[in-house]
Amino acid sequence: MLKNYFKIAWRNLLRDRQFSFLNLVGLSTGLACAFLIYLWVNDELSIDKFNKKDSQLYQVMKTSPGSDGSIQTFESTPAQLAQMMVNEMPERIQPPMMVRFRPILSPSHPWKT
Repeated sequence: MLKNYFKIAWRNLLRDRQFSFLNLVGLSTGLACAFLIYLWVNDELSIDKFNKKDSQLYQVMKTSPGSDGSIQTFESTPAQLAQMMVNEMPERIQPPMMVRFRPILSPSHPWKT
């Protein structure tokens, strides 16, 4: 019985080749997109899960208006924010500071004199 179903399906695939090809391309594209979305969501949900106290981790971000009226969000905050967080929120044990130093002019820039 199952053999007959496969035989009928194969005949239909051969009879309507363009329609079958279009359906298979659409199905494979949809499955690939769904798999990539799953991988992206899984990666986003697994950030900082190595830490024992991952429920107590927060990321402070700064938003500021752009020159064209848009709102820009940055991962950098003022250095004094850590001390203010200690003073204003005593329940926070220790706010870590992460400093990224990027020199404005470096030897690789052609306009540096």
